[in-house]
Amino acid sequence: GSYDPNNDPLTYKWTYNGKEATGVNPTITLPLGKTTITLIVNDGKVDSAPDTVTITVQDTTPPTLNVPASVTKEQTSKAGTPVEIPASAVDICDADVTITSDALSVYPLGETTVTFTATDYSGNSDTAQTIVRIVDTTPPVLTVPADVTVEQETREGTVVSLTATATDICDSDVEITSDAPAIFPLGETVVTFTATDDSGNKSQGTTTVTVIDTTPPDISITGVSGSNSELGKDEY
Repeated sequence: GSYDPNNDPLTYKWTYNGKEATGVNPTITLPLGKTTITLIVNDGKVDSAPDTVTITVQDTTPPTLNVPASVTKEQTSKAGTPVEIPASAVDICDADVTITSDALSVYPLGETTVTFTATDYSGNSDTAQTIVRIVDTTPPVLTVPADVTVEQETREGTVVSLTATATDICDSDVEITSDAPAIFPLGETVVTFTATDDSGNKSQGTTTVTVIDTTPPDISITGVSGSNSELGKDEY
């Protein structure tokens, strides 16, 4: 909008932040915030009075937040599983965007939704969520009794007590079942134990029970006395 009453050609000098620009419509790069620009016009003889304009550069663009849609991990202890979730953010102005979340230090069995928030230094923010899925696919550790050999006690067989134990990373009270009979018959019987945790994972083991008979029979002899008149002697 500058002009000269004598129509002399004009030159334009713009100054801002220690920098200069020339021309009627210069293109300049300004930082975030307010910048005051001073214009002085010269007709070849004298400078004009300075005129100023203040330009405010605003950042209203939120960062771009990147998180995985979901993370699946195997449970590592009864308390849960530590999980690191990769999250990053880029911003047109802020090279070091602040990222916060409600992430846990240890995640329990099942699904947990985690919310992330990325905030730049202009206060613009972006949010995203990810699902942390902790699964239990690890079977219990089953310990079965060693093979055992016992003497037969009755005609039906022998009562044998067998105890198996199991531990699990998630279940503190693993269910243990077996196909052991109430009385083991003579010979070999293979007993199968099955340990099942709360997630349905199973493990099996076997114990062989051998019932033997090494006890000789008991002999009972009963004596009978009498008289034989024809032979004239006693018979036994």
